[in-house]
Amino acid sequence: MKYLAIPDVHGRDKWKAPCKAFREEHPDGFIIFLGDYNDAYGISDEDMVNNFADIILFKEQNPSSVILLLGNHCFPYLSHHYSCSGNRHSIWNALHLLYTANLHLFQLAYQDGNTLFVHAGLAKNWLEYNSVLIERQVGGHADINYAGMLNSLFNSPERALLYQVGRVHGGYDAYDGPLWVRPSQLLNDLPLNLHQVVGHTHMPHVVKEERGDSSVTFTDCMGNADWQPLIIDL
Repeated sequence: MKYLAIPDVHGRDKWKAPCKAFREEHPDGFIIFLGDYNDAYGISDEDMVNNFADIILFKEQNPSSVILLLGNHCFPYLSHHYSCSGNRHSIWNALHLLYTANLHLFQLAYQDGNTLFVHAGLAKNWLEYNSVLIERQVGGHADINYAGMLNSLFNSPERALLYQVGRVHGGYDAYDGPLWVRPSQLLNDLPLNLHQVVGHTHMPHVVKEERGDSSVTFTDCMGNADWQPLIIDL
């Protein structure tokens, strides 16, 4: 199966042409947006809202083959309980309405075999630290579909676990959750036999890092002039 990975959009419309070309060449393939659709400098409020509405419409037109994941810049528009630098207070109401009215179109993660698509990454230390709460809400998580666990957690009373921010990045939690973890922490503590495809951290180009039988492909380079989206064959 072919997958087109679209990293952090941040208001840009550069996703449109690659998605159209991929759909024409691979009509049975999947397009996965890795989250963070808003919050960028140099893009007007109107263009930011319209571009996000276009992404939602694209999902509605392709409900089974377009996957919309949530990122750390998405959660603050779900609730004032969350905060993130760069949030657009001037269009908070408009984005809040778009998110909440269409929340059924979004999810935390997607998995095919041992390949997990998630915004920032899934670290073993975060899983182990929150294991009791996770098991209480969604059952055990060892050797299961991690995407199923993350998506169930998002729909549980413990949703805030997903937004945990460790002290290294200015937060108050023990470890970074799957919306915040950065490469240096993630690569030191990968779940076994899992390949992850993530955005979140800007890269000069698509980078794949391997640690034993686990690996991570970092894709967040849409802001680069020579950006080419990643196509994965699973």
